Amino acid sequence: MAIGTAIVVAALIFLLVVRPGFALGLLIVAGGCVAAFIGVVENQTVKRVKESEEAKRMALTAIRPADLSLSDVTLRRTISLDGRAFTLKGTVTNNSEFPVKYIAFEVTIRDCRDLSVDAVSENCRTVGQDSNAITTKVPAGQTREFETTALTFKDLPDPWRCLDNAPFTKRQFTGQGSSESDKQAYSEGFVQGRRFLHPMLGFTFLAPEGFALYNTTDAVRGVNDGRDQALQLEVVSVPAEQTLAEYLNSGWIQNIDPKTVEEVIVNGLPAATATAKGDQWVFRLYAVRFGSDVYRFIYSSKGTAPEIDRTFRESVSTFRRMTLAEAECPKGRSFAWKITEIQAAGFGYY
Repeated sequence: MAIGTAIVVAALIFLLVVRPGFALGLLIVAGGCVAAFIGVVENQTVKRVKESEEAKRMALTAIRPADLSLSDVTLRRTISLDGRAFTLKGTVTNNSEFPVKYIAFEVTIRDCRDLSVDAVSENCRTVGQDSNAITTKVPAGQTREFETTALTFKDLPDPWRCLDNAPFTKRQFTGQGSSESDKQAYSEGFVQGRRFLHPMLGFTFLAPEGFALYNTTDAVRGVNDGRDQALQLEVVSVPAEQTLAEYLNSGWIQNIDPKTVEEVIVNGLPAATATAKGDQWVFRLYAVRFGSDVYRFIYSSKGTAPEIDRTFRESVSTFRRMTLAEAECPKGRSFAWKITEIQAAGFGYY
């Protein structure tokens, strides 16, 4: 075998030396072989690219949004620094003949004046939008639970309102004498027009006509359009043995007129009221006992008149226990979701 190889090599060398044209022919043949090899490689590469593109197309189009049925879809807040992170949860049923491997969602939060079906488009504005996806295995004809990673609605404004069945607010409602545990509990109140609602503490009240309410870190405050009337609501701890009339006279506010102190009933709740005067403002005070706490209403105006005092009295008379429907989900915000992409398993796309 070695002798045969040596003879062939020697013959080639002899031909290259004595016949220069042989070398040119040999180069042409070699070049043709290389070109043919490159062509085969390119054809195989193009074929693989086409197969990959076809697999991707099939993965993305084999299942349509209409082939999936989603139920019990909720949007729930997760623990985050700014409180604006949520997850979309629910169950998905795959009605197609292919297994699902990936679903992408777009979630939109709307702020609505009216949540009735006929008026949603006219009365709602988009206040937050984000996209997210899940990688999940849902075989054909089967149902699975799903949950996205965090959705972050960076521009979602305060006050927070109802998102599905989870009403909450980022603002805190605290008052003088509140314990640290109370401060944590007061993080669930929110403003809705002239009304303030607190699902966790279970109360609501309505500000006078023309007032705007603000939920701050230590109280609920309000002011009228002319800025010559205002209100403040705080929650305080008052010993059970101390009457509310005694509390009004205990010195927490100056210049109370002792002749105006009287015990009253506010919507079936024990209360006391009085007036006080400052340099520029006149105050109508109410202390209402609700559960184990006392809610302190401070109404003020730059002038005094019977109709102004009547307006304040009508406002405090709206202080009441929230109904179950109000506590679970007051109207205000809603969310909507849509599927933006589906990938089916089994097409070699991954």
